[in-house]
Amino acid sequence: MTEFNILGTIDGYYDSNRQALKAALDNSVGQEVVFNIASEGGDVLEGLALAAMIADYKGKTVAKGFGIVASIATIIMLAADKKYMSKSGFFMIHNSWTYTAGSAKEMTKDVELLEKIDAQLLNVYVSQIEAAGKLIDGDRDKTEKKVKKMMDAETWLTAAEAMDLGLIDGIIEKEEESNYGNAAFARLRAQVSNYKNLPTNIKNDMQKEEKKGMLSALAAFFGFKAEIKEIEAPEAVAEEETPEAVTEAPESVETETATEDPQAAKLAEMEAKLKAM
Repeated sequence: MTEFNILGTIDGYYDSNRQALKAALDNSVGQEVVFNIASEGGDVLEGLALAAMIADYKGKTVAKGFGIVASIATIIMLAADKKYMSKSGFFMIHNSWTYTAGSAKEMTKDVELLEKIDAQLLNVYVSQIEAAGKLIDGDRDKTEKKVKKMMDAETWLTAAEAMDLGLIDGIIEKEEESNYGNAAFARLRAQVSNYKNLPTNIKNDMQKEEKKGMLSALAAFFGFKAEIKEIEAPEAVAEEETPEAVTEAPESVETETATEDPQAAKLAEMEAKLKAM
């Protein structure tokens, strides 16, 4: 058995480009090949070339998706004989897009090309669903309309949803195998502006990481050397309280946090502002 990793952005310069894949397949001489995929997508033409090579391989092929299998990476995954996703992973489909500049005629050509690519991707998804025996009411046209709407909306399918739809064959339960996925999520955070419909749990994780980074920077500024632990922010005074109620506490009494460590109190105040973001 041979393993081949398709990690990160799909492009002609990456380690998993078509030259590297051809060499791996040639050396496998018909043996089973397992593809570990954790990718946010990339170059469509390069991805289609990889998918075609996998589909043409004479031996058994198995694709395992970890963390994120998105965009053209989903097409590469579907080229394998069997497809599996980690249970915490996402299978994302959307319409193709590109950066462009030029005259109206030049941009019209780009639009026409993108539409052709989208039609090709749609056909791959629907054909996979049909092969799994999960066409909606047994109707390919009806299934195409549904999948097209999903592509228009940039749809992030959980592993269970992808399996229910017929896009994958099974779910990988062993989360210890998901180190590939952790790296994929890290890359996703760096490219968040490219996506319009990220799942809520991914957004929440990104916000937590952002807060940790800001707190670490504050700790360095104040000279903390120890690991930062979250500090409960002081409760804000309710707006309806009267000024008299606020001034009832003796002015000479300091909070325990301020008495023990004024820097920690300042950090708690800043963390409270972060939580309010």
